[in-house]
This record gives sequence, structure tokens and C-alpha cells, in this order.
Amino acid sequence: MEILKKVQEINSVIWGLEREDKRNLFLIGATLFFVFFSYPLMRSTTTSLLLTHLGAKSSPYAWIYSVLALSFSVSILNRFQKTVRAQKLYIGISMVTLSLFVVFWTAFKLSGELWAYPLYVLKEVYIVLL
Repeated sequence: MEILKKVQEINSVIWGLEREDKRNLFLIGATLFFVFFSYPLMRSTTTSLLLTHLGAKSSPYAWIYSVLALSFSVSILNRFQKTVRAQKLYIGISMVTLSLFVVFWTAFKLSGELWAYPLYVLKEVYIVLL
């Protein structure tokens, strides 16, 4: 019964919010859902591609590339955080990374195994930024 009371209390608080606050809450919730949904898919897929096509000896190179790309991406993101709202920033990051995933996956299928590196690196950057 106590859990039911807590759920009702949370529900009343949410319905009592201003329209803009409800919208922000929904956008943040949707973003978290998609991040948590996409992470296991991206993580296992890109790691599998890297290890299958390039072998375990290529992992340290992928980690180094990931750190470099992440450092660069975080420094750019820090500049945008001063002027862009969080929701727009998350949507922008999501759209850019989705586009890059499609481009890198297409290049991987058409051009060869070395595109497993950019896919792996992009996955690391995507997860950290979001």
C-alpha cells in the first residue's frame, strides 16, 4: 500500500507541473529512454565488429582513438553548452551521431573492415556525450 501511495503522490506532482515543465520532463525522459535503449545495442554491435574483423590486438588502438575523439568532442560540446539549451543540444548530438552511424556503417559494408574503428569510436563518444 505504501508503494501505491508514493506512486499517487508522484503522479499528482507531475500533473501539477506547469506545461513547460511537463514538456521538459518528457523530453529528458525520452532522451534517457533512447540512450539506455541504444547503449546495449551499440556497445555489443560495435565491439563485436571490431573484434571479429580486426582482432583483439586492435582494441588498444581503438581505445586511443576513442580518447582523442572524446577529448575533441567534449571541448566542442563545452562551447555549445553556454549558448544552446540542453534539450536542443541532446537532440543535435543524437541527430549527428545517428547520421554518422549510418555513414560509417555504409562505409563499413562497402569499403571494408577498417571502418570498424570509426564505428567503435563513435559509440564511445555517443555514450559519453549523452
